[in-house]
Amino acid sequence: MKNEEKNYLLTIKDLVVHFHTLEGIVRALEGVSLHLEQGKTLGLVGESGCGKSVTAHSILRLLPPKLCKIKGGEILFRQRDSAEPIDLAKVDPQSDLIRSIRGHEIAMIFQEPMTSLAPIYTVGDQIMEAIMLHRQVSPEQARESAMEMLKAVALAENVVDEYPYRLSGGQRQRAMTAMALSCNPSLLIADEPTTALDVTIQAQILELLMSLQKEFNMAILMITHNLGVIAEMADEVAVMYLGRVVESGAIEQVLGNPLHPYTIGLLKSLPKMGDQTNRRLAPIPGSVPDPLAKVEGCPFHLRCPVYKQKGCDGKELPSVVEPEPGHLVRCVLYY
Repeated sequence: MKNEEKNYLLTIKDLVVHFHTLEGIVRALEGVSLHLEQGKTLGLVGESGCGKSVTAHSILRLLPPKLCKIKGGEILFRQRDSAEPIDLAKVDPQSDLIRSIRGHEIAMIFQEPMTSLAPIYTVGDQIMEAIMLHRQVSPEQARESAMEMLKAVALAENVVDEYPYRLSGGQRQRAMTAMALSCNPSLLIADEPTTALDVTIQAQILELLMSLQKEFNMAILMITHNLGVIAEMADEVAVMYLGRVVESGAIEQVLGNPLHPYTIGLLKSLPKMGDQTNRRLAPIPGSVPDPLAKVEGCPFHLRCPVYKQKGCDGKELPSVVEPEPGHLVRCVLYY
């Protein structure tokens, strides 16, 4: 959100994204600002509907152009062998330029591998397609590279000839990871990469991502509801609510000293090892507002437990403040 003097791999500045539907305007993103360094991991957390996946799809320009519009802001990405970053928000989503970036310099592991992998093509065919699209290799060389990537994600080489429906959930997630990493991207976007997997497979997938990150020196944008995953993997974390980043900073700052009432509520709602079994969790009251509703002022004030303290009336949209170096929060309690 600040520190623009650094040469970040990815910098998002005041990104505004709206969906125009028959029912009205859905304000999916209302001024999102993020930054990510090469080789680092940024965790993006928040409840469903807060704008995490829309942020990811905006980076790759995968949003439906007739339904969705980028109303403002920048998505600055530093390509390989390029002195100046390119603003992806201004790139034609159907252009050859963005197609050369997708899968090559920015790759994505989608939320549900069963719906992201084509059922009528083998796993190998789909990985080979990505390799041949971005690299000048023969089909034989592409197949060999696909088998090497499958081996790198701890899958047997014969999986190259298997169809997705013949694989388990964990195997499909590994195959998606192999496809995403097949062209050695600078940035990997992982959208809920451990959803619907048992805890053992989750741990294996996360360990795999961390080892491959070190091997390829890639940046990871990790999108998840699981704060435990963020604590394990991320260097920095950004907490989103209703299309805005309400708190961000180093993982030790945000999880060790949460400032925004929403972040505090998320952490209090988690079970902890060693807690008494009869202790009730403390849920955040209420629910995320209707996406079609335009919330005036602070987006969280309708659910905030400290609302009306320190002169907060909820009518003012809080500015971003920095109570400690690198720790940013959007709340009037810290003015």
